[in-house]
Amino acid sequence: MNNLTDDQIRWVDQHPYLARWYAAPVGRALLRNARRRLANHLPRVFGHRALQIGDLGPDGRLLDDTATLRQVLLDTRGGAVGADVVGNALQLPFEDGSIQVVYLPHTLDFSSTPHQVLREANRVLSDDGFLVLIGFNLWSGWGLRRALLRWRRGMPWRGHFYSPSRVADWLSVLDFKVTERVGVGPAVAWGAQPSGGKLRLTVRAVREFGAPVYVLLARKQTIPMTPAQIARARQPKRNTVVAGAFARHSNERRSHRENPSS
Repeated sequence: MNNLTDDQIRWVDQHPYLARWYAAPVGRALLRNARRRLANHLPRVFGHRALQIGDLGPDGRLLDDTATLRQVLLDTRGGAVGADVVGNALQLPFEDGSIQVVYLPHTLDFSSTPHQVLREANRVLSDDGFLVLIGFNLWSGWGLRRALLRWRRGMPWRGHFYSPSRVADWLSVLDFKVTERVGVGPAVAWGAQPSGGKLRLTVRAVREFGAPVYVLLARKQTIPMTPAQIARARQPKRNTVVAGAFARHSNERRSHRENPSS
């Protein structure tokens, strides 16, 4: 922990408070609705390994909704929250291109270097891999309240609020294509819409745009490698933790959860 930068310390310190907020009624309702919206898109996201960066509490393991063969939860507190791997978002202990799906639940919101977080996620993602981002929406009632009251002491107000379009621009620089964007609110009534074609579409657009939380699903686009990229790819890889250890630890933890008496 002595080698952590100020940015990493911020992410480390704030995540327990975020998980506690998601354990409260508003957070639980919001997370439940977010998972419901993601369920319409995640069946199309599959592969060998999925990674979630940061724990959101007992009900915040989004990995369980994927169709991947193995799921890995990374958190700075490790076994204290049931994580499979101890690490941080700015230096992921995974080989290049070894992950098919990466979840970033509010990881950008609590990092002063969000571009580095996205670069690391891009590095470990395989070609045509998926990135799932969840964040607090700047262009929402919550974002307006945060700006007017300048309240920064409690959750979620102490985090950064970004607009989904700004995050989408960052992703485009890294050659990601946003395939889905949905807005999520804590109220179940958010699904209600007036009858009528144009009015229904207008209300839906306003609701999605002004939702307090956005969810972006982006896909990494495969492009031909340049000679410089080929040369870098042939260089010796830096030391990384063996991925098999993660899978073994994940399987052991899952087996213990299913058979607690063993």
